[in-house]
Amino acid sequence: MKKLTLCLFLNFFLVSYAYALPFSIIQLTDNNWDDAYPQISGNNVVWDQYFNGEDTEVFFYNGSTTIQLTDNHYEDLFPQISGNNIVWWGEKKTTVNPHEIFLYNGLTTTKLANGANPQVSGSNIVWQTNDGNDYEIFFFNGSTTNQLTNNNTSDGNSRISGNNITWRGANPGEIFYFDGSITFQLTQNSIDVGQPKISNNKIVWEGFDGNDMEIFFFDGLAVNQLTFNGSNYTPQISGNNIVWKKTDSNELFYYDGSNIHQIPHHNLYVNAPQISGNNIVWVGFDGNDEEIYFWDGFSVTQLTNNNFGDADPKIFGNHIVWRGGENDKEIYLATVDQSSAIPEPATFLLLGVGLPILMFRKSHRKITVFS
Repeated sequence: MKKLTLCLFLNFFLVSYAYALPFSIIQLTDNNWDDAYPQISGNNVVWDQYFNGEDTEVFFYNGSTTIQLTDNHYEDLFPQISGNNIVWWGEKKTTVNPHEIFLYNGLTTTKLANGANPQVSGSNIVWQTNDGNDYEIFFFNGSTTNQLTNNNTSDGNSRISGNNITWRGANPGEIFYFDGSITFQLTQNSIDVGQPKISNNKIVWEGFDGNDMEIFFFDGLAVNQLTFNGSNYTPQISGNNIVWKKTDSNELFYYDGSNIHQIPHHNLYVNAPQISGNNIVWVGFDGNDEEIYFWDGFSVTQLTNNNFGDADPKIFGNHIVWRGGENDKEIYLATVDQSSAIPEPATFLLLGVGLPILMFRKSHRKITVFS
């Protein structure tokens, strides 16, 4: 079995680098200020800009034009987007209610509440607010606001998908899940857990199992431990699909709902994997600087090849946004053409080489399959 598996992997690895998908890149910003924290939903992109060197403002690209959403004298931070709905939090230079949540619905901007770290899914929004004792979780369903937690420990790191919400709370750290009507505690730990991520009613997080960090997955019914091999971090989820990095061996792994696969790459180190459906993007160091890479489940496409660092990729379908630059950071948007994903002649050659190897191993399966 070891010999057959190795042949399959080598054949897959060679084909994965045999061709690259066509793509186009648009530079969304060109200024003398740092642009940061890009987020994407469809063709829509939102980001922060250290505007005029004074404070941070929010900018929005709607697929054709860029709109400045804020213009004030305090910090507007960490915008999030879902369709045309955008949320962010303002940080004022005051000790009374210094943090405020704002919502742009595609037409107008309104203050939603006092709080920080807003997340949006459609018209639903979740955030955390200090109630005078600690931080609690609040949920806006498009019309009314509900307080989801009321306890003596801080709750935070909330994420939302539709009516489904997850967050990290308690001490030293537990994962909670709100399904739109009832709150469930998914973990019962004496050790810490990382920040949860959610897609529909499925949740993933990293947790210490007593020896090292492993990946845990709530599939809507039960909690499953996906890894047992140490140093697994930063999981991201899209449907049943999950991606994460293994830091001690510089590897990327992908779970498709049934099996775990290793994603092939040539990078000296990898960081910040993100996932949308079967598509995955990450930052990889090529020996000179950080570049952006895209994987469609079969082939790896290098999206950038320049002399400066690229970082913070986010993905929605075949659209990828990131920031990069030498003196100041700019925002870039790539679209990968997956409609013509046909291997080049070199790919067929590699397939032709791989097939006889597989046939040879299968012909000796009495010796190799169970060895």
